[in-house]
Amino acid sequence: MASLDFEQNEFFFWGRPTSTLDWCEENYALLPFIAEFWNTISNLAIVVPCLIGLYNCHRLKLGWHFAVPFLGLLGVGIGSWLFHMTLLWHYQLVDELSMIYASCIFVFGIVDSRYTTGIHGITLASVLSAYAVFVTLYYIYSKNVIFHQTAYGVQVAGIILLSYLKSRKAPSRVRALFYIAVGAYITAFALWNVDNQLCGQLQLLRAYLGIFAPIIELHAWWHIGVGIGSYLYIIFSIVIRLQELNHEVALATIGGLPIIGKYSKSAEKSS
Repeated sequence: MASLDFEQNEFFFWGRPTSTLDWCEENYALLPFIAEFWNTISNLAIVVPCLIGLYNCHRLKLGWHFAVPFLGLLGVGIGSWLFHMTLLWHYQLVDELSMIYASCIFVFGIVDSRYTTGIHGITLASVLSAYAVFVTLYYIYSKNVIFHQTAYGVQVAGIILLSYLKSRKAPSRVRALFYIAVGAYITAFALWNVDNQLCGQLQLLRAYLGIFAPIIELHAWWHIGVGIGSYLYIIFSIVIRLQELNHEVALATIGGLPIIGKYSKSAEKSS
C-alpha cells in the first residue's frame, strides 16, 4: 500500500482523500477525476458478469433468491468503483462492507436447502444478519482494516469449505466451476498481497515499463480475479441449489462466461 501523505498543493477532484487505505497505483495519474484509474475500471470485471447473471435469471424466470447473490456482488463492484475513483472514507465503507454483506448472502446460498427454509432459515438469516451488523458497527467505530480483513477472511474460508463439501457429489462440469472459481480467487489474493508488500518496487518497475505499466497494476488484477471467480461461484451455487430442488440443469455460455442454459423438473425424481 502507498503512503497516505500528500503534498499541501496537490489538487484532488473529489477532495482530499479521507480513506484509511491508499493502494499502490499512483493517484490521479491518468485522469483528473479518477483517483486510481486502473483500480477503478477493473471493477467492470465484477459489474458486467453480474449484469449478465441478472439478465439470465430474468430470462429463465428463476426466483428472486437466485438473483440476490448477483445483486450482492454487483454492490461490491459499484462500491469498489466509487472507492477507488474517490479515495473517500464513506465510499471505502460502501466497498468493504458490501464484501461482508455479499459473503453473508453466499453463505446462505450454499447451505443445504433443508436449513434455509422455515425456522431453520429464519435462524440462519438472523445469525448472518447479526454478524453483518456487528462487523459494520465495530468497523465504523474502530476503522481497523485488519479487523475487516479478518472478518471477511473467516467468511471466505467458510464459503470455500461448505462449497467443497457440496462439490464432491456434483457432476464433473459443475465441480470444475468450483475449482476454477477458487483458483481464480486464490490467484487474485496472491497478487493483492504482492501489490501490498512490494509496492515501492512495483512503482519503480512501472516507471521503467512505460505504456506497458498497467500489466503490473496488481490490485486491478485482484478485481478481475475476484469478479470472475465470484461469478463462477454463484453459477456453481445456483446449479447446486437447483439440483437439490430436483431440477435438471444445463449449462451454456455467453461471451465465454458460463450461464444457466435451461432447467427443468426432473421427471424421475418428481414421480
